[in-house]
Amino acid sequence: YIEYEKQQKFHAAIFPNFVSPVDNGMLLRGVQEPRKGRRGHYGLDIIPVTWEGRGVPIKSVEDGVVVAVSKASGYGYYTVVYHQNGLFSLYSHLLKSRPVKVGQAVKRGDPVGQMGKSGNARGYHLHFELIDLRESWDLKQDIDLFVEALCCERIKRSEFNQFHKLLFNKTAKVNPLPGIPGLMAAKKVNGKWVAVPMDETGQVAKGN
Repeated sequence: YIEYEKQQKFHAAIFPNFVSPVDNGMLLRGVQEPRKGRRGHYGLDIIPVTWEGRGVPIKSVEDGVVVAVSKASGYGYYTVVYHQNGLFSLYSHLLKSRPVKVGQAVKRGDPVGQMGKSGNARGYHLHFELIDLRESWDLKQDIDLFVEALCCERIKRSEFNQFHKLLFNKTAKVNPLPGIPGLMAAKKVNGKWVAVPMDETGQVAKGN
């Protein structure tokens, strides 16, 4: 994937317009800064408009290569895809069974998992994060060379641990909402979630 992008002289913007990771997705919760007595939230919680979440396909938001298929206590089962220019996307709370493996190239819209509620999740939904490691990258190899070595299983355990730490560093998280067109806000009406338009901050638009 990396060699292909180099050959194509791929110079897309660092935050292009992605496809939504969930078809007909509704934003249940967006990025929130930490406050007194409340932890921050560094991604988007997305549910399908049908609210039938289990097993719903989760899609890669852009072309990339899979760099992690793993599990963490809070995130549950998760997949991480590397895109370009130091940009990674993370898909979590997935079902254990996933259709991809490390080193696999994926196209925009390809499935990278299925919606679950693993980890710290009270219901079926996708927790999606965008991670920009351009500023915080401190490994010896540049990002593209490191990803290539990782996909070819030429990475030392200590290097992988450094990389893993960078992925989960809160300072590297960026708000993905502006880059995902077509998301609607989730609003509860008569006990059911319905999709309504939202403003640029991710809140239900006035009048809805």
